[in-house]
Amino acid sequence: MATKDAEATVRVVGGLGVLTGILLVAGFRTRLASFLIALAIAFISLHIFSLPTRELFDRLPTLFAETMSTAVVFLGPGAFSIDARLYGRKEIIIPYRSHE
Repeated sequence: MATKDAEATVRVVGGLGVLTGILLVAGFRTRLASFLIALAIAFISLHIFSLPTRELFDRLPTLFAETMSTAVVFLGPGAFSIDARLYGRKEIIIPYRSHE
């Protein structure tokens, strides 16, 4: 049986996971939600929470989720997100440089 501290930790992490997932799907505070998800996945992959197995192929989905959430942190929300409606769409302009 799990101790009360471990059970409380699981409930808090699960609740934060659900909350950040809802924020990410809605596109509200996208970078913050993605950062929290990336942080939680990093803690899980660093074995702060015990994992039942240590096989490489079982870690690949964790690595994929970490990579995707980190990419969203750096790229930001999409064009149809709540953040884009509130703060305006961001456009990345790459200047053209001719090789003369």
